[in-house]
Amino acid sequence: MFEPLFRISRLVCIAFREDKSAPIDFNNDRKRTNYITVNETEQETKSLSSRIKK
Repeated sequence: MFEPLFRISRLVCIAFREDKSAPIDFNNDRKRTNYITVNETEQETKSLSSRIKK
């Protein structure tokens, strides 16, 4: 009687665990891009501001 219920609950737990891992990877990708954006050199920002003024 409990065996089919146990199998279903085990499948639900596995599916939930897989779904939860996807956003973690997405957040890591976002942090990586933010790190690259913040890590600009002073020369790059000056060249951009001079282009905007022209």
